[in-house]
This record gives sequence, C-alpha cells and structure tokens, in this order.
Amino acid sequence: MFPGFMVRWNSEVWRRPTQTAIYWYLSSNSGRRGVDGGIVLTQTALELLSWTYTVEDRGLITKDGFKRLTASDRLRLLFASLDIPSVIPASLAKLTALQKGWNWRDAMDGLTEVRNSIVHPEHKQYGKYEKAFYEAWNLGLWYLEMVLLRLFDHHGDYGNRLVSRGLGAVVEVPWADKTPSNEAA
Repeated sequence: MFPGFMVRWNSEVWRRPTQTAIYWYLSSNSGRRGVDGGIVLTQTALELLSWTYTVEDRGLITKDGFKRLTASDRLRLLFASLDIPSVIPASLAKLTALQKGWNWRDAMDGLTEVRNSIVHPEHKQYGKYEKAFYEAWNLGLWYLEMVLLRLFDHHGDYGNRLVSRGLGAVVEVPWADKTPSNEAA
C-alpha cells in the first residue's frame, strides 16, 4: 500500500487532502474527541476526499454540480466511483432499524442524517439518534478506511472493524478484482 500512498502524497492535488484526511481519521479513531465528534470528523474527511477525487482529480462532476449535491449524494458518488458498497451491514442493528424506520436508502443517508442530528440543533431528529452513535462512528471510520485503502491501491486483505473477528482474521477488500484507481489515471 505504501507505493500507492506515495503516489497520492507526491501529487499537488492529493498531498494536503491526504494529510488532512489521515489527521482527521486518527483524531476520530482515538476516541478522544468523543464518538459524536468522531462522527463529524469522519464525515468531514469523507467529503474532502469526495471533492478531491470526483472534482479535482477525476473531473466526474463540476465544482458547481458538486456543491449542489446533498452530503449523502457526495458520498454516494465517491463510493460508487471506487467500488465501495453503500449498504448498512446487518450486523449494525441500531442503524439497520433506523434505516427501516426512516426509509434511508443506504449508509450514506444514515451517516449524514446522524451527523446532521449532531451539528444542526434545528434538525428534526436533533438528539434522537444517540443510541446509534457508536455504530455510525464505527461505520464512518470503516468507510474512511475503505476510501484510503482504495486510493492507495490496496487490493489485498484487511481487518474489517465491522465484524467480530479473532486476532489476525482478515477479508479481501470489496474491489479486490477491480483495476487499481491509480492505474486508471
């Protein structure tokens, strides 16, 4: 994975977003900012990476088009472009129940709704998703890990934080059989 990281690090377009996203990932993952703070940091990092990948790097959408997208659609565009699944895993029972109750299309709706309920006091669900904060935080971190692994062209195994596993248990990344993102450039 290190060579893929260096490709991004040596790019004018990618150096600062890579550094910032990793900083926010580490801050969120440490838990020192609280689970709610971690949710906000994680989504902020994902939106930064979405902007950088879809607008600045790949030109998949214009700046104005990106700005008009909802936060969930910004994430959806990134994940679809990188072959990262958008479903809420069944193992996340609280988020799955909320998805059914609120008719969220996918994990992107869930992550952004939970985040909005934290940062916007006028949000209709302000303070109502607290029982799902841990799952949303963990899912957001998983998505950030997947995006970074994909951007760094990792095509092997990883430890999936969303499933109970023994020490050393790994699974293949979702895009293992796809063309690496740097090679497509």
